[in-house]
Amino acid sequence: MAHIDRTSSGAAIKVGSKRVGLSATNNLLYVLNQVHDKGGSSTPLVVLVDAHVSFADVWNFDGVAGKAQLSNVRYFVFNPESKFMTELKWGPTQPFSANPK
Repeated sequence: MAHIDRTSSGAAIKVGSKRVGLSATNNLLYVLNQVHDKGGSSTPLVVLVDAHVSFADVWNFDGVAGKAQLSNVRYFVFNPESKFMTELKWGPTQPFSANPK
């Protein structure tokens, strides 16, 4: 399980019990590669996303998970006040339009 939380200085990420940082042995790609090495590309990874985190932070996590070749990542946006969450699903990319098909 992973968490993306909002802090006063930006997003804070934790994978399992390990807080992700900027050093060579705890950056996001390194940590997600360890998840891949332990269980393979189809290892299920649930990511709990604080409702106050920007989509850019979630897209960044998703891009790095793709680089780590993790193909079974599910995102859930949660609201700590209401104690509810909803799954965030990515659709196929589309050209920008005011009337998407």
